[in-house]
Amino acid sequence: MQKIKDQVFNINDATSFVKQLRNYEIKKILSEASLRAYLSERYQIENLSKVKTTFMWKSLKELQIAPVNWVHYSPIMLTLQEDPDHEAAMEYCLTIVHDEIFASIKHLI
Repeated sequence: MQKIKDQVFNINDATSFVKQLRNYEIKKILSEASLRAYLSERYQIENLSKVKTTFMWKSLKELQIAPVNWVHYSPIMLTLQEDPDHEAAMEYCLTIVHDEIFASIKHLI
């Protein structure tokens, strides 16, 4: 993902950046092996059935096309606009993105 250091953001830029980052992170886990590794490493979740992983992929693909949830991402959007330390904002954004990814699939675990 591109570095965001030294860039100035408005709300549209922040929204676009968050959506691109979210979709990039989702694409990284859209294979069976990578989804299983992601859940194992990040959440210590093992032994999911093929049916559950199939439904998880469906949820993740739906999340990819969904608009950015302003309520969920408002803290990071404000940070991207105001915080001169964009590297810290990037880490915070990744945390929020992974929280949203997990929220979209946790009902299937």
